[in-house]
Amino acid sequence: MEDLSQMKYTTGNIFVCLLVLLACLSAGCREDRERRSGEDMLRLQPYAGSFCELSGLATKATVTPPAGYVLYSALHPSPELNYATIGVFLTRAGESVAAASGSFTYQGADLWTSNVKVKSLLQYYLYGFMPAEIASSADVAPYSGSFANGAVMTIEGLDAVTPADLCVVSGVKGVESADESPVALRLGQFGYLGKEIGYNYVYLLLEHLYAGLDFNIRIDAGYKALRTVKLKEMRLRTAGGSSVDATVTIAANGTGASPLTSVSFDVTAGSDSTTMFLNEDGLELTEDYHSVLGCFTPGLGNDFTLISIYDVYDTKGNLVRKDCRAENDLSRLTLLSSLTRGQKYTINLTVNPTYLYQLSEPDLDNPVIDLN
Repeated sequence: MEDLSQMKYTTGNIFVCLLVLLACLSAGCREDRERRSGEDMLRLQPYAGSFCELSGLATKATVTPPAGYVLYSALHPSPELNYATIGVFLTRAGESVAAASGSFTYQGADLWTSNVKVKSLLQYYLYGFMPAEIASSADVAPYSGSFANGAVMTIEGLDAVTPADLCVVSGVKGVESADESPVALRLGQFGYLGKEIGYNYVYLLLEHLYAGLDFNIRIDAGYKALRTVKLKEMRLRTAGGSSVDATVTIAANGTGASPLTSVSFDVTAGSDSTTMFLNEDGLELTEDYHSVLGCFTPGLGNDFTLISIYDVYDTKGNLVRKDCRAENDLSRLTLLSSLTRGQKYTINLTVNPTYLYQLSEPDLDNPVIDLN
């Protein structure tokens, strides 16, 4: 991996705000379609056709994401892989502990279930993060003496480097049906009034907590005519630490500004940590880029090494080299140490043997991977 001239650096709206889901929080019984008060189990269901197009289901309303946000499904079309759970905390003004906590879990086929309940006509403040399964524990605490003014969320036991795109809820808007648009949905708005059974719906905005590395990998057209390369693993090794505790101060301001007023990371220093980003039977590389996303704690440094494992086949489909290994030291990319949450650095990689390699058939069977 050599020439860095075509690397791309993207920030802001492309990577800062990724998720807008319509959460269907209704699960109780309804008899003769009458509203009934009481306690209602939360159930999360994506709003197909608008903010979260996880299926081709028809919709009765068209909703446009707020400025700066993109559809979650456009970046993560298969949430069951790494983004299947949203940790949720419901708080009430003036109370020192959360009124309820639990999670939304994606079951596939556009079905989300939860173990969290709300009571009708009670005012809550809803906070959370995803994917919940990557943390060892999480909690919220009062901010400025009242949950009405926000919360302090602690998320412990996170990986310093991870394939999961860690996000925090940054805006909430409750509605009463899946057809209702979230009027005036804004950042920093967390208040939610519990509805009667069967009418608890909410839109969620989420914001990134980590920085990202987007690895785009392809095969050189000339080499593709001679050999087939199947990528099996991509790993990222770092010496910056392995475990992280995050503390996030969230202001319920409703102003449209980011409510994440303070984000700090406590990184546990230690030996090298290696994280798997891609693990497949064999991804056949083409002349078009295939993207693999990895995320890391901002400020972790730039002491990263990219490790790629792949097999090489000849034009007849015979395996000629198995488990080829390429390592690329990324420490020269000094910009990585200054990336903040929500920023993404794009690295283009091409399997492309040099002219000298092409003069030798044995060497040709063991190509290098170039950064370009």
